Amino acid sequence: MEKFEFLSNIIKTRRTIRYFSDQEISKDLLIKIMDVTRWIPTGSNLQDLRFIIVYNKKILKLIKMFSPGWIGDGNPAAIVICSDLKWALERGGLYAAKEMYLIHVGIAFQTIALLAHSLGLGTNPIVSFSKEAVKTILKLPENLEPVMIVLIGYPKVVPEPTPRLPLDKIISWVE
Repeated sequence: MEKFEFLSNIIKTRRTIRYFSDQEISKDLLIKIMDVTRWIPTGSNLQDLRFIIVYNKKILKLIKMFSPGWIGDGNPAAIVICSDLKWALERGGLYAAKEMYLIHVGIAFQTIALLAHSLGLGTNPIVSFSKEAVKTILKLPENLEPVMIVLIGYPKVVPEPTPRLPLDKIISWVE
């Protein structure tokens, strides 16, 4: 029960952070988060995701120009979650390359977000961005498709929790 309570607290207190302080995140912390994230479950054990950590301020500003979903400021780092489409196709077939990667990205983001929160960091998932521009800016190879940008840093402002639907609105029982 102790682990359940700890994890429940991490999940319930995590917020999407839009305004970050300018305090730098150590590369060691980012490596710590990514070392655990690589253990996420993936369908057929594809391990099809690749992570580009953007630490360079000039590159971050360029990416922000092509990301209408990026609201806020002071972001010291970003993790671009990419799918290796060629890898997924070769190891898992068309379904893996066309659909499974989206599930994997969601699992990866949740893992990154919870780990970051447990370390006093905040995250913001961005999916509204020009994939082609990001591919060009980061000089990504043809096989890598950027799917989500995760802003990560020390929160400047932590928003209040938003209301959640009651259980009876989201659960149905088949008995």
